[in-house]
Amino acid sequence: MCSILSISMLIGSSPDIPAILNTKRLIMDFLDRLKKEQEELCERYTKLVDFKKSVQYFCLPFAERFLLDQQDQTMKKYNNILCSRISIAEEKLACSRT
Repeated sequence: MCSILSISMLIGSSPDIPAILNTKRLIMDFLDRLKKEQEELCERYTKLVDFKKSVQYFCLPFAERFLLDQQDQTMKKYNNILCSRISIAEEKLACSRT
């Protein structure tokens, strides 16, 4: 549901053109930061997955492998959260364009 009302709720006052443009910039900047964070996370996650396929991983003590497995699961959850936040920010940006 896109409306001027939702934009005014974002900026905390009645919407005027400069405020709406400022809100768009803020959302775009926020979205760019989220996407960069998600991209960096994917790079680190890929390295972890590759490491877990290596001989070195299987030579680690059980406790360290367990912790890396926990890190793997946590990174997946974190990625899902970032993807959800990106979707919400994209939706807000789409609403601010109407």
